[in-house]
Amino acid sequence: AIGDIVTYEIETYVPVIDPTKTLNRTFTVTDRITGADYYLSGTGAIKKVTVDGENKTTDFDIVPNGNTFTVNFDSLVASLSNDNAGKKIVITYTAKVTAVTVENTAIGHSTDKNMSGNTVNLYTGSIELTKVDANKTSKGLAGATFNVFKDGASTPLKFTKESNGVYKYDPKNSLADIVTADGGKLVVKGLDKGSYHFKETVAPEGYSINVDGASATIKESKDKNVTVPTSLKDTKLSALPSTGGIGTTIFTIAGCVIMIAAAGLFFATRRKTQK
Repeated sequence: AIGDIVTYEIETYVPVIDPTKTLNRTFTVTDRITGADYYLSGTGAIKKVTVDGENKTTDFDIVPNGNTFTVNFDSLVASLSNDNAGKKIVITYTAKVTAVTVENTAIGHSTDKNMSGNTVNLYTGSIELTKVDANKTSKGLAGATFNVFKDGASTPLKFTKESNGVYKYDPKNSLADIVTADGGKLVVKGLDKGSYHFKETVAPEGYSINVDGASATIKESKDKNVTVPTSLKDTKLSALPSTGGIGTTIFTIAGCVIMIAAAGLFFATRRKTQK
């Protein structure tokens, strides 16, 4: 999910360089990430480089420049006898997810040639809710307000509004109320796998709140972002008499009849007493 801290690991081996190449013996590993920020300090952060299992972070530090970093291992290939060739290098670090999709590519470079690289993508999930009239399901209802809860949690998730009816999960924000747009559509993006419940807090004008709400489950996906559909029906409120309408007229007439009857009985009783 957006806001999660994820751990990456890059594995490579010190290459063999032709001993006749006595100048410009180089070996570097470059990483580039989009959709996330490097997270190298703070709670849960990891920044570590090992060579053949030995911690060498001090010798080969990870220093990001925006969304990329390069670790220089030239010292491991400086010897013409290739003493370090074949040693396993592991670079481990953490990053914080900031977007719906994260793409991370690592590639090595050794003495004027690029080594084979690798790209790893991380995917998040979305839920699309459609709000409809219970008696006419083809009629989408705009203006319904919801709170979203994950796995029975008591605190609703927070979002950033991207456009009408489209919200991106953002744990740093304070927006919990999300609203259906035209056609009754509501999309929430950037979610982790798991079960989610949509609690309706405000119904569209003229409709009652559906207290059951709607639920959806996002399953793990390793090759694409996934969107899970769900829906919820609202029922129209019962018709009530309007000011000046037939309902009000009937009540007014009935009230007048009662008052007239009461007045008639009063005066009749009074005349009888006077006689």
